[in-house]
Amino acid sequence: MPRPYDCPVTPRHPRNALGDPLKIRLLTSISATHGSFSPGEETDWPDKADAERLIEAGFAEKVSASRRPRVEKATKSKVVEKATT
Repeated sequence: MPRPYDCPVTPRHPRNALGDPLKIRLLTSISATHGSFSPGEETDWPDKADAERLIEAGFAEKVSASRRPRVEKATKSKVVEKATT
């Protein structure tokens, strides 16, 4: 049986020793001391080392600028008349 500190979700150090945050996209639902998250949700994980462990375990992926969805903008469309005979 795995020990609690072997789980990638459980912090291995005290709350006051957290590192820099890392932006991740969760692939599974997960609940932590700082919130509950659904699959596909992007969040700034408060501890970079913990976030990297989630990525290595396959629970999350690192968010990069190229993976962000494009925003669709509304534009006026040209009206084209078709002649019928």
